[in-house]
Amino acid sequence: MRVLAQLVHPAAGPDTLFVVLKVYLDESGINRDAFVCVVAGYAANTARWKKFEKDWASILKRYRVAEFHAKDFFRRDEDGNPLHEHYRHLGRDGANAFLNDLINAINKAKPKMIGKAVLVEDFFSFSLGERRYLTGAQYDPTAKKFLSSGAPETHFHVPMQAVVINAALGAKRLKEKAHFVCDRQDEYAPLVVERFAEIAKRNPDLPLGDLVHSDSRDVCALQAADLACWGASVYAKKRFKKNETETDYMVRRLLEREADFELMDARKLRLLLEGFHGQ
Repeated sequence: MRVLAQLVHPAAGPDTLFVVLKVYLDESGINRDAFVCVVAGYAANTARWKKFEKDWASILKRYRVAEFHAKDFFRRDEDGNPLHEHYRHLGRDGANAFLNDLINAINKAKPKMIGKAVLVEDFFSFSLGERRYLTGAQYDPTAKKFLSSGAPETHFHVPMQAVVINAALGAKRLKEKAHFVCDRQDEYAPLVVERFAEIAKRNPDLPLGDLVHSDSRDVCALQAADLACWGASVYAKKRFKKNETETDYMVRRLLEREADFELMDARKLRLLLEGFHGQ
């Protein structure tokens, strides 16, 4: 395993803030047929991540698991036994104990969970101009015209920019820069880079540092972000589809500590548009 800080900013001090992010796109991917899009992960300083990486790697070794992937891990048979070959040897009880130990390692490190989930159908219910504004397009209220295009056909940009900006504001309060590490997934890595560059350009006062993509096999923190994002997606689907308020055990454990997670439906998106319509 590689030390997180070495990937982004080798000269980072113990208090430098690193944010690890994962994007959850359901089976429909980034097209408009998807139900929900979630961007979530954890923020913590270098010192906390360094200790966490050792603890997480030790748990993987103890349970004879090479790498944690939530999508594969939570595939179970009717008795709760893991179906994927990487976790089958654990059985139901072993898998549950493994998950508890992973969550304990996260809570011990005390990172802050951050995330946003957007209901895709609600996003596309808004007009083209409104979606341009929601996805970061610059608008000149005097000339009443857009100065940049935004990404009105890509709902992913809404939770991505919200998470990045919130993380940067948190770093600003700590008088630190926020550096970002994202999972290397070819499907949307270019979108992450594009959105990050646009956010930095439009918000020069935000303490945004560097952004890199890395393989989760090398960075345990990305595996934790994967678990957080999976849990957040489960929670979001229950709330959006069934309006359920009761959360399952895994999600409750993931949310034991301080969390900044928001469901962005039509009502929340409409609030973001107040600045556009009020200009």
